[in-house]
Amino acid sequence: MAPTHRPARTITAVPTRAACPAATRSPVQALEAAFLALAAEPVPLTLPAHLLGETEAAPVLPVDQFRSRLAHPSTAPFCRAQAWQEVAGRAQERGAPWDLVAVALTVPVLHRMLARLARPAQLERAELEQEALAAVAGALRTVDVERADVGRELFSAADRAVNRLAYAARRRDRHETSATALHLGRRAHPAAGQLTSPAETSGASWPARSQRG
Repeated sequence: MAPTHRPARTITAVPTRAACPAATRSPVQALEAAFLALAAEPVPLTLPAHLLGETEAAPVLPVDQFRSRLAHPSTAPFCRAQAWQEVAGRAQERGAPWDLVAVALTVPVLHRMLARLARPAQLERAELEQEALAAVAGALRTVDVERADVGRELFSAADRAVNRLAYAARRRDRHETSATALHLGRRAHPAAGQLTSPAETSGASWPARSQRG
């Protein structure tokens, strides 16, 4: 039987620093605060433990514990894949809060991704975080949860986005550096490109041509 296509749902916007109660929070920190609030007692948001191959533990796990086990190296690739399919499917079908949960599940990988990135000095980490989270949210809307490697698709979208942003920043920096060097060169040699007479070059004065009487 052909796989059922899940209709796309509108994904909740990723929190930005402007939307955070504390202005000093980065986009990832704002997302983390919202995510951990969902996992808090007394009624935490949970996911089935069997998705991660947990057979002896509790039947469900709060979403923060689920994320920790999802990111753990010992989790089998098959379990990781089915967990991503389930969460992304819920995000597309039900919207909030599963869209936020799906984006938040990428945070451990995003931290490692941004730590490895050669970030230009003039590019703020918060800009990279926002770009990465927006890319994940965008990919989450369109990923085929029945066929794709969902986690890989989301991580790849974030990786492309932050590298594009870093490349653009480096290119802009090179352009500004070249323009500054050219400006300084013109100030140091204001007469560059203008022809001068031998007298102006040597400082000697040429005798006036004698007139015939």
